[in-house]
Amino acid sequence: MNNKMVMIVGVVLIVVSITLSAVSVIMVNKVLGQINNDESMSAAIEDERVMVPIAKQTVYEMADSIIAIFTNEVDGELKGTLNVSVKIGFGIYAEDDEEGVLAIATLIQEKEGYLRDRISKLLSAKTYEYMSQEGIEELLQEEILLMVSYELETEYILQVYFPDGLLTSYR
Repeated sequence: MNNKMVMIVGVVLIVVSITLSAVSVIMVNKVLGQINNDESMSAAIEDERVMVPIAKQTVYEMADSIIAIFTNEVDGELKGTLNVSVKIGFGIYAEDDEEGVLAIATLIQEKEGYLRDRISKLLSAKTYEYMSQEGIEELLQEEILLMVSYELETEYILQVYFPDGLLTSYR
């Protein structure tokens, strides 16, 4: 009886780990494709994205900025810090579904604390070097868009933007 239970638990754990590994590989490939400016990956992402003028989008901005601090350490010695503050807005659109758009805007408002926490964790997982690279705004916007669309289970969010830009200061 115990052997069978151990074997079943082992098989379940293996299946779960394989599934999580596959999801991780897919996510990493998307991010690496963006970082390396992989043209085929960029083209695939652009093909999936619907281009809609901002005038036709419903705009929702989060109430407060999210702040993250990154340290630059070399051989255990602190060389400096990078402070990042970002206010986040979303462009929401669904052709002929105004009720759906309003429902998503309401959902964002209701889940704002949760989304702020998830975005803060996403930022905190980055390194000083990653945050210091050129084009970081576009990379972060894409990562946040993917994460928020996934968390809210919607394709109505077309873009993430930073109304005040990505505010950074180095020390």
